[in-house]
Amino acid sequence: MIPKVDELLKSPDIEAEISQYSREFIATILREVLEEVREEIHTGKCMPETKETLKEDILARIVSAAGSSLTSPLIPVINATGVVVHTNLGRSPYPAAALKAIENIAPSYSNLEFDLEKGARGNRDEVVEKVLRRIFPGTGALVVNNNAAAVLLVLNTLAEGKEVIVSRGQLVEIGGSFRIPDVMDKSGALIREVGTTNKTHYEDYVRAISERTGLILIVHPSNFKVIGFSSTVEPDKIAGLGREKGIPVVEDMGSGNFLNLTPFGIKDEPTVQEHLAMGIDLVTFSGDKLLGGPQAGFIVGREDLIAQIRKNHLRRALRLCKTIYAAVSAVLLEYLKGTARENIPVMKMIHITYEEMEARTRALKEKLDALPGILAEIERDGFKIGGGAAPDAKIPTPVLALETKKLSVDACLRKLRSHRPPIIARARENRVILDLRTVFPEQEDAICAALQSLETGNTRK
Repeated sequence: MIPKVDELLKSPDIEAEISQYSREFIATILREVLEEVREEIHTGKCMPETKETLKEDILARIVSAAGSSLTSPLIPVINATGVVVHTNLGRSPYPAAALKAIENIAPSYSNLEFDLEKGARGNRDEVVEKVLRRIFPGTGALVVNNNAAAVLLVLNTLAEGKEVIVSRGQLVEIGGSFRIPDVMDKSGALIREVGTTNKTHYEDYVRAISERTGLILIVHPSNFKVIGFSSTVEPDKIAGLGREKGIPVVEDMGSGNFLNLTPFGIKDEPTVQEHLAMGIDLVTFSGDKLLGGPQAGFIVGREDLIAQIRKNHLRRALRLCKTIYAAVSAVLLEYLKGTARENIPVMKMIHITYEEMEARTRALKEKLDALPGILAEIERDGFKIGGGAAPDAKIPTPVLALETKKLSVDACLRKLRSHRPPIIARARENRVILDLRTVFPEQEDAICAALQSLETGNTRK
C-alpha cells in the first residue's frame, strides 16, 4: 500500500515543495517519512484504511517535515522563573549596546586583525584588552571563548607537567557534568589536593608546596555552599603565600562580578577588582553570567603571566569570532562608563527594588483578574541569581501565584510552554508561580494572551 518514491515525487503537492526548495532535499525528506511509515505499520501504530488515505497522510507529513526542517529550533522564550542567569534558558540576555555592536560588525568587513594606523596586520585581542586594561589598570588581559577554556589555557601554560595545589573542597562539578579535576587533567597539570571536603587550613597549602609546584588554584564554589563544621583559607592569605614562595596564585571566580552586590544580600559574590587588589596573580571569569554579556572567558592579572599565556598555540583554538568580540567590548564599555546598572539586563533585574516589582506585579494581576477561570494572588517570594552565583541567596521579591479552574498545575505549565513565544514558569504548592523580575515589560501582554488561551486551548499566538 505504500506509494513508490517516483509516484510521490510526481504529486502536485510535492512538485510545489520541490519548486520552493530542491528535488534532492524533498527526496531526502520523503525517504525519511516512508521509513517512519513502514516502522509504524510493522509495530501496529499505523493501519491505513486505503492506499489513497495512506498517500494523503504521507504527502501531508512530507510538507510538514520540509517546513520544520528549515526552521531554526532555537527560539526566544519568556523567562518567568525569577532565575536571573538561567543556564538552561541561555544565561544572560544581551544589552542593547551589544546587539547594536553585532548589527554593526556582522554584515561588514572590520579591522579585527588590521592596524589602521600602520596599514599592517593587527592583534584581534586588542579589541577587548584595551577596555579591560582601563577597567583594571596595571594588568594584562586575555579573552577566550568561555571560562572553562580560560582555566584550561592558564593551567596548560603555567603548570603542564607540574603540580597544581587546590583545596579538596573546591574540586567542584559545574553545569553539564564538567568537573574541575577533568579540566585540570586535560591541561596536563597534576592535581595536588589539600585539606578535606569541609575544612582546608593555611598549613595544608604550606605543606603541599615543593619544587614540583606550578601554581596554586582557588576555585569559587559553583551551585553549592558548605555550611556548618567547615573552614577555608581567605584568598588574600593564599595570595600572600604565593608571593612569599614565588608561586603564581590563580583564581577561577566563575561569575565575573564587577559591582558590589552586598546591599541586595548577596555576600558571596566578591568583585574581580577586590580579588586582584588582594594580590591574586590571575583571575578568570565568565562573560555570560553576572557580567551580563555573551559567552566568553576572561583572564586578567599579571602582565608577565599573560604574555606567557598569549604565546600558547592552544589559544588559537579557543578564540572568539568578530561578532562576540564586538558584543563583549560593548558590554565592558557599559561598566567603564558607569552605566551597567541601567543598561545591562541582568544587572538591571538585580537592582530593581521590591517596591518597583510590586507595582508591576499588581498591574498585571489587575489584568488577570478580568480573565475568567484565572485566580491570581500576589505573594512574597525570592529570586535567585543563577549560573552558580550566590547559590544560597534568595532575594525577596513579589510573585504572582496562579490557579486555573480547568487545568492542573502540570497541564498549565505545559500549555504555557507550548505558547508562542513559550513562557517558562515554575510550580509551588499546586500553583503556577510567575516572577516578573526576569520578564521584560514588553513581554507582559504575551503572558496575558497565553493565560487567556488556557481556557480556549488556543496556544499559538
